[in-house]
Amino acid sequence: YLTAFPEDADAYKNLALVYKKMGNNDLSILVRILTIMDVYESLTSTDRPYKKPMPKERAYNILCEMVKEGKLDQDLVLSLKGFINVEV
Repeated sequence: YLTAFPEDADAYKNLALVYKKMGNNDLSILVRILTIMDVYESLTSTDRPYKKPMPKERAYNILCEMVKEGKLDQDLVLSLKGFINVEV
């Protein structure tokens, strides 16, 4: 189980580096989905005493920025939009 922000920033950076080097198609779909969901959960989680949860719209915008940076799969992030019911 990985968490991306902020407590496991190094783990996230390493995963993002691997993702960038390998390219989207070289990582299994499961790994790509779990990475996106882990980042989203880390940003919006309500059970972390050290930080407040981020609004889902802001979290989704961060995922979109990560797509632009080549860190996440664009099609999967777009698919997430319908599941979390966000208007952006």
